[in-house]
Amino acid sequence: MESHDPLKLFHYYWETARQKNDPVADSVSLATVDDQNKPHVRTVLLKTFRDGQIGFVTKAGGKKIAHIACCNDVECCLSWPTLSLQVRMRCAATEMEGSILDYLWSLRPRDAKIVYHLGFYQSAVITSYQFLEKKFQELKNKLK
Repeated sequence: MESHDPLKLFHYYWETARQKNDPVADSVSLATVDDQNKPHVRTVLLKTFRDGQIGFVTKAGGKKIAHIACCNDVECCLSWPTLSLQVRMRCAATEMEGSILDYLWSLRPRDAKIVYHLGFYQSAVITSYQFLEKKFQELKNKLK
């Protein structure tokens, strides 16, 4: 693709990686800093690209939100092995429109919605995997 617009190039490569079934096409390494200016990096899933903005979804009240509230300057890195390409970008994180969030929520599989409603935060300590499975089954049965 011939373009000098970095966002158009990004979109083209992302779509190409997805069409090639790249196993990590939607994986984004997201770096934030906390209120002590300590870095944190984790993987999020790229959910949308529109109006020149990439979007990922995270649970309200989580550490990512707290870090972004302290400093909305974030850095992202995407690597697409099928294209032998890596893209890094530094940008300002902003909240996504509610209508887009609602649409993305509607696309989530039922089990993923149930896990969300368990109320556990990522990286939260749990007593055991069996405990988590039990809580998941209880909520799944309750929501039938």
